[in-house]
Amino acid sequence: MSNPNAEFQGELTHVGGEQTVIAEYGKRFQIDTFIETGTYHGNTTAAMKAHFSEVYSIELGQDLFKECQGRFAGDPQVHLYQGNSSDVLRELLPTLAGKRLLFWLDAHYSYGDTVCLPSGIHTPIIQELDAIFTLSPNSVVLIDDARCFIGKDGYPTLPQLREYVVQKMPHWVFEVKGDVVRIHERLIC
Repeated sequence: MSNPNAEFQGELTHVGGEQTVIAEYGKRFQIDTFIETGTYHGNTTAAMKAHFSEVYSIELGQDLFKECQGRFAGDPQVHLYQGNSSDVLRELLPTLAGKRLLFWLDAHYSYGDTVCLPSGIHTPIIQELDAIFTLSPNSVVLIDDARCFIGKDGYPTLPQLREYVVQKMPHWVFEVKGDVVRIHERLIC
């Protein structure tokens, strides 16, 4: 069986440092509002408070959501939502119209204490991107865990994901570095 992501193999390594990548992209694109899907235990949420004036995070799992509600109780900088991330994005994004946003898409089933969508699909990535491209087309999108995009459990392959992005946003950059897919407008220097 051939590797569906062979063309990305040189760039596809899990090296860590995702929080640094997020902060760098926020600074590079001068964005002060961060939206994360897949809150998990809230570590990325907590770290991004130092880099963004507003931090929004969406978690599907009820137990993880409640844990983070306790962790960030009384913090006016952090806004937590519970539910299917693509549905929540469709409700949330109109309230942030006109703002440039940086998205960190990390909502996926990864066993342990995470939960799967009722449909059994492990990731709502295409639905999330559809909401973003429709409702917030001037944003920057970073997707964690590029290594998972192998064409199973709801994940497209990386070439399929690139094709989808190019169809929706033909002038945007699509690149994979480390374990992060980076999608954004071209910067003109």
